[in-house]
Formats: sequence, C-alpha cells, structure tokens
Amino acid sequence: MRRSRHPFKQDFTRSVAKSCVSLGALLFMSLLTGSVWAQTTILWLTDAANNQPVYKTSQPLDVSGATLQLMLPMLTQYQLQMMVVNNQRALEVLQLRPNACTGNKIVTDERLKIAYGSTLPQVVFPGLRIFARADSTAATIMSGLVDAQGHISVRRLLLEANKLKFVVVDGRNYGSELDELIHAPQWQNRFWKRQADDMAAGVVDMVKTGRLDLMLEYPNVADFYQEQQQQGATLVSYGVAESPPYLLGHILCSRTPQGDAMLQAFNHALATATQTRAYLDAHLRWFAPDYHAEFRKIYNEVYQTNF
Repeated sequence: MRRSRHPFKQDFTRSVAKSCVSLGALLFMSLLTGSVWAQTTILWLTDAANNQPVYKTSQPLDVSGATLQLMLPMLTQYQLQMMVVNNQRALEVLQLRPNACTGNKIVTDERLKIAYGSTLPQVVFPGLRIFARADSTAATIMSGLVDAQGHISVRRLLLEANKLKFVVVDGRNYGSELDELIHAPQWQNRFWKRQADDMAAGVVDMVKTGRLDLMLEYPNVADFYQEQQQQGATLVSYGVAESPPYLLGHILCSRTPQGDAMLQAFNHALATATQTRAYLDAHLRWFAPDYHAEFRKIYNEVYQTNF
C-alpha cells in the first residue's frame, strides 16, 4: 500500500473537519435551546418589580403585577422572566425579542403595528386628573378655568397660562387628545418628559416640591405616592376635559408566532380571572375606600360583571 507523503497534512485536515462538525453541533444546539426558551418563557416587561430601584423612599404601585399573579395559575405552560424597563424601552424590547410581553398599555394603531394586544384589558384606571401644589400660582389659575362639569381643559390652560409647565411620563400613552397636545411642536417647551425608571413616583415628587407646575396623572397613582412622600406641599386636582372617564391598560406581546401564542394564553386567562372577586380586589387595594363604590361600577361595565 502506498503511504501518504503528507501524513501531518491529513491528520490536520481530519482534526479541522472534526472541529467544524463539533462547532456546528454546538451552534445547532445553542440555536435549538434558544428557540425552546423563546417558546416556553415569557419575558415580562415591567416598570415596577420587587428588585427595582425605588425613587427615594417610594415603593412602586403595581396593579399590573398584582393582576398578573392572579393569571399565572392559568399560564403553567410558560416560565416567567422579569425585565425591569421604562415604558419607552418596553416598546423597543417588544420589537427586539420574539417572546416579550408587557402589561397595562393603552392600545393604539401604532402599537398594534409592533405588537399583538389582548382582547380584554388587564387593568382599568379612572380618568386622568391634572395636579398642582395647593399653595401654588398654578392652583390659583386652575381654579378660574374649571368648567361646568368640574373639569379643566389642558388645551385652554396651555393657551391662557403660557408660563406654566407640565411634567409627563415619557413613553406613556395619555389618550389621543392629550397625546396630540403633548407631542405638538408648538407645545414642546411646555411639557417636560421624565425618562427615568422611577417614572410616576418621580413625577409626583417634582410637582410636590415645586420643580414643575403641573402633572397629568391617575388619581389613585397620585394618592399612592403622595402618602409615601413626606417632602413638599399637598396637591390639588381637577378632572381633565380631554380624558375619558376611564382608561384601559391591555397586555401587549411581540408580533411574532411566539408572541401570538402567548397573547392567546393571556386572553384565556383574562377571560377567567376578570370574573373573580379577587381580580376586582387587586384593583381596589390601590384606591381610597371612599372611591370603591364608584370604581366597582366602572369595573362591572368594562368586564360585564355584577360585583
């Protein structure tokens, strides 16, 4: 038998071939493992979690998290992995990851281009209110702009009180009418957009301590953080003419096959969980007792219940 003139070359070639096969197998297994993980794990995007850095001494208000816990027994086919992000980052991650979901988001045509939205809302909130320090010039001006329904028009306030400035949460949807004002070029110097992770807690603090004049916030959110924050004056508020009586926060999931499957699982869980007293109580715990009766009416209307 004729012996090879280049035995080292042959051995080297075999070694490289084996290495390529091994590397290919590892890459395949890595891709397979990543695919299985994306199929079975929900990456839940939230701005309020137990391991989140808090704003000063304020703990986060997390209606979304409380209601999510009630749905988990109906989502046993999935593992849940939390990622703490602000509102704007959550919308970005929905487009970057195939298995991301986030709660308590207003559904818009723009958002449905990048995500699937739940049929039922996950969270119900009363309409927005406009807040100012009770001892401020802004409060005095607002008291003269109240309409017959006890509301104040943000548009009118922008036009007639041109020195007052708002602080709002960056990335939050405030409803179509208010969003149009917040993002209008002529009003950009009147709305300061807070981008930090603490969001609502920081917004409340900025108005209580007089760094900015006005904020648009849900009444239960404002009350919750006012109770925790000792610094600064008390706040006064009025209903917002451009805000509906209540707003609905839906679950959004990545616009991918995985996200679609996860959203369908959430739809099933919501259809069951929202019919329970526990789900109503998960909302009521964040409201003052004197508002419970009014909120129950809203809840019953939205979810077709009879509590």
